[in-house]
Amino acid sequence: ALSENDSTLIEGTVQAASLNMVSAGSITNAANSRINITNNASFNGTSLNLGFANNDNVQIGSFSSTTTGATALSENNSTLIEGTIQAASLNLVSTGSISNAANSNVNITNNASFNGTSLNLGFANNDSVQLGSFSSNTTGATALSENGDTLISNQLQAGSALIRSTGNITNSPGLAVNVTGLLDLSANTITLGNNPSDSVTMGSLHFQSTGATTITANGIVLESGNQAQTVQLNSLSGISAVSSASTTISADTTTLVATNGIGTASVRVVLDTDQLQTQSGASQFLRLTSSTTLNLLKSDSGSIDIVGTDLIDGNGANVNLDAAIGSIQLQLTGDAGQV
Repeated sequence: ALSENDSTLIEGTVQAASLNMVSAGSITNAANSRINITNNASFNGTSLNLGFANNDNVQIGSFSSTTTGATALSENNSTLIEGTIQAASLNLVSTGSISNAANSNVNITNNASFNGTSLNLGFANNDSVQLGSFSSNTTGATALSENGDTLISNQLQAGSALIRSTGNITNSPGLAVNVTGLLDLSANTITLGNNPSDSVTMGSLHFQSTGATTITANGIVLESGNQAQTVQLNSLSGISAVSSASTTISADTTTLVATNGIGTASVRVVLDTDQLQTQSGASQFLRLTSSTTLNLLKSDSGSIDIVGTDLIDGNGANVNLDAAIGSIQLQLTGDAGQV
C-alpha cells in the first residue's frame, strides 16, 4: 500500500499479493517496468496510465480505480474489473478477455473503449455499468449490459455482439460496426446506422424494443423473434432471414427498404404487423423470387394496410395472407407483378 502526496511513477518491479495505490496526482509507469499482483490492484489518483510504456509488463488479478481524469490500463493477461471504476474516460486493453465481478460498479463520464479477445460487462450479479459512450474491438464476443442509455461511438468490431440497455441504444456519427456473427440488440428504442457517415455490417440481426427500432445496414439477415412498436429496416443490399429458417417481425408498423429486395429462396419473412409500408419511389421495393414466400400474419383485430409501388417482382412468388381475426388490404400502384 502506498499513499503519495504527489504524482506516482512506477519504475522497476512491483510484485505483491495485493496493491493499494493512492496519489495526489497521476499514476504512471516507466519503460521496462514489471507489475505482478496476485489479487486486487486498486488505484486512486487524478489519472491512471498503466501498461503503455515501452517493454513493460502488467499482470494483475483484478482491477479497480477511481480517477477524476482518464483511466487507461493495458494488461498482459485477462482483465477482471472488481469493485469500482470511476473516471472521466476509460481505455482498457487486454491480451485476454475483459469481464467484471459481482457487485462491481463502472461509472465513466465520457467514452469507454475496450480492446481484448472478448468483452463481458454488466452481466454479473448486482453490478452497475453506466458509460457516456462505448466502443469495442474484440476478436471474439462482445457483450454489454448498461444501466441507462447506450451510445455506441467510433467502432464496434466483434465476432458477435450482445447489447442490452435499460434506456435507448443510439450511435454517434461515423460509427463503423463490423460484427461477423449475430448482432443482438435490446432497449427501449434502437437507432443504429442512420447517419450518412455510418457503416453497419453484421452476419445476422436480432432486436427487441418497447418503442421504435430504426436500423440502416449494408445488408440485413434477420434471426427469429424480433419485436418493436414500430420498425424501419433500411438495407443497402437485401433483407432476408437466416438460411433455411423463418423470421418474424412483430410491430404496429413495419417499414422495410431494401435495394436488392426482400427474401431469398426457401427463406420466409413473417410479419405480424398492423401496417407494412414501402418506401415511395423505391425501385422494386419488395422483390420476391419465384421460390420466395412472404407470410403476412394478423394476430389481432384491425387490418394490415400494404401500400406501395412495384411491390412484387418475380412471377410465381408466394404471398400468404393470414387474417383469420382482422383483415388485409392490398393497395398497389405501378407494376405489382404477378403472384
